[in-house]
Amino acid sequence: AQSNEVYYDPDDGTARTIGTNPLDDRFDYLRYGPELTYRQGWGAFGAGFRIKAQLWNYEDIEDVPEFDHEYFHIGTHVQYRFTPTSLLRFDAAFSSRHFGDRRGRDLDGSIDIANEELRYDYIDLGVVARQRITRNMWFGIEYERRDRKDQYVGYNNYLRDGYGAEFHWDIGQRFEIEMEGQYRLYSYDNAFAYNNTAAGPKTLETVDGRIRATYRMTRRLSLVLDARHRETESTDARIQYDRRQYVLGVRWEQ
Repeated sequence: AQSNEVYYDPDDGTARTIGTNPLDDRFDYLRYGPELTYRQGWGAFGAGFRIKAQLWNYEDIEDVPEFDHEYFHIGTHVQYRFTPTSLLRFDAAFSSRHFGDRRGRDLDGSIDIANEELRYDYIDLGVVARQRITRNMWFGIEYERRDRKDQYVGYNNYLRDGYGAEFHWDIGQRFEIEMEGQYRLYSYDNAFAYNNTAAGPKTLETVDGRIRATYRMTRRLSLVLDARHRETESTDARIQYDRRQYVLGVRWEQ
């Protein structure tokens, strides 16, 4: 995968700089690596696993740490269909990001060049329940917990609880509606707002919502409307924002 993004200053909308050096390409990256997914079913039971190993190669920028890192992920799931229209699924995963240039923070929020390289390890557990109402309509609810460990001294450790719901409805042969929402609450053990001990503990809550409507014009060509909304509340105003996105496009399916 390749991503190109302009790094804008949120205060005035101009491209970021440090002194006279531009930073606008700081988040451009090339990502590559193998991925393996396997699934198997035995009647009402199902199980599977997935493995990823990736290198994230960011644009080289002078005067600031690069975001280059290694990413590893291994996960598994098991599920059971109680009836032909209902199922329960459990997920578990371990993943890790190891940065080559960024440094871990001390417990007072400061960074020293002598600190160890930044590494985050994640343990994810989740459960999903889905119920089909009719042949063309179903809904699901989910809960997930993430435990992130900052492997330097634990400054950026957090526990994240997430609660979600989704709904899918095929209306006739041409219309399709998908809706989903999620609330996430982050609990930081050691981090401070603005990485400053005088600013108090860091907090973070997010709410995400999405609606997608699809109209199938022909067997292969569809018109798609996608609307997304995010609200973020935090004691650190740098990560507190609301965002709305609307996309109208066409989709071709071979």
